Amino acid sequence: MINKYFLKLKQSELLRAITILFSGSMIVNVGNYLFYLFLGRFLGPKDFGVFASLISILVIVGIPSLALQNLFAKSSSSLGAKNQFGQIKYLLIFFIRSILVIGLLLTFITWLTSRPLADYLHLPDQRLIWLLSAVWLPILLIPTAKGVLQGLEKFSSLSISMVLEILVKILLGLTLVLAGLRVYGALAAVIASSLLALVYSFYLIKFIFKEKAVNHFSYAERLKPILPLLIASLFFNLFYSLDVILVKHYFSETEAGWYAALSKLGTIIFFITAPIAGVILPMVSRRQAQGRDIKNLLYHSTALVFLIAGAVTIVYRSQPDLVIGILFGPAYLSIKPILWLIGLAMTFLSLNFLLMNYLISLHRFRFLFVFVAGMLLEVVSILRLHNSLKQIIINLIITWGFIFFGLIMSIFKTLNYPMKLTRKTRL
Repeated sequence: MINKYFLKLKQSELLRAITILFSGSMIVNVGNYLFYLFLGRFLGPKDFGVFASLISILVIVGIPSLALQNLFAKSSSSLGAKNQFGQIKYLLIFFIRSILVIGLLLTFITWLTSRPLADYLHLPDQRLIWLLSAVWLPILLIPTAKGVLQGLEKFSSLSISMVLEILVKILLGLTLVLAGLRVYGALAAVIASSLLALVYSFYLIKFIFKEKAVNHFSYAERLKPILPLLIASLFFNLFYSLDVILVKHYFSETEAGWYAALSKLGTIIFFITAPIAGVILPMVSRRQAQGRDIKNLLYHSTALVFLIAGAVTIVYRSQPDLVIGILFGPAYLSIKPILWLIGLAMTFLSLNFLLMNYLISLHRFRFLFVFVAGMLLEVVSILRLHNSLKQIIINLIITWGFIFFGLIMSIFKTLNYPMKLTRKTRL
């Protein structure tokens, strides 16, 4: 029976799509980890903790990015299935104009608040905040183009754009950090690679801009889909970035650096499994529009995420010295007793990301109540219980485990009361 299951999975459309995106994502993830491992070794725990806290701010400011990419992936998937590319162009133009205004306003606010923010994070120089603000516009614009590529299932083009971005970040970051620019050099590499990704991603979808823009949407229809996606993205990004910021505030600089390394080791699991969730949203949307079965996509993808995440966690449990020694070096060996715990936490987070994408593709947003409760639980638990790094991770396991079971209940309800697959997909 197991052999029959894997044979069916091997022949599935899902696995072919995952293979393409997974290959590109693996190159990107390995590249990202080389970048962070290089910084961890050459910057040391203190400066690496500074850089990690800045990246966490970037993740929070980039919260709309996931919502935008999901919106364009879902919209492009359903519109592309009907060859309505003019409507995709209209949505792109509408959101690009809006993002330009929001991005410039956000940059201005960042400059005004740079001093108190630098003081809260114990940063050595507020100019680091100024430099970081240069990436706001790119990180908000890139997801619109990547979402179109994802929605039209152009996974090869999407993978190439991601690979080019990480190559520039590694090469430039290596050069600037070794030249003595340290955190400033690392941030400059992030900015330059984001600008390249912005230009190349829009180059890949230039065929969309050759179409005549068609507006079949009211103003409310344009904005309505973004709200639940934005809320989902807000909470999900906070789940795995807020802890790094709070640790930077409550713990010493060295401990914050240790936790930053621990967080990066944990996200190995998330980024390995993220491509699986990445192909789920457009495929479910397309199959739903075509009236095809969508349950097997959930079963197969959940099994893959669980197997991959479980395997990495077992390695973290059995070989912590080897993993930390190779990836970050002896300066970080103090975290080895709790390495497997971050693996367990990230297993829950990866499963949550998959289930979230599945529910979004079905227009099921009641899971947001679970996210709200989970966010409150995470914040309160860390604010009240932060006597050690181990306690922080236990807080995450409890919170993300609670969210997982809440999402499972939402999935069961969805499967017990399925929506009509012949119904026209709404944007």
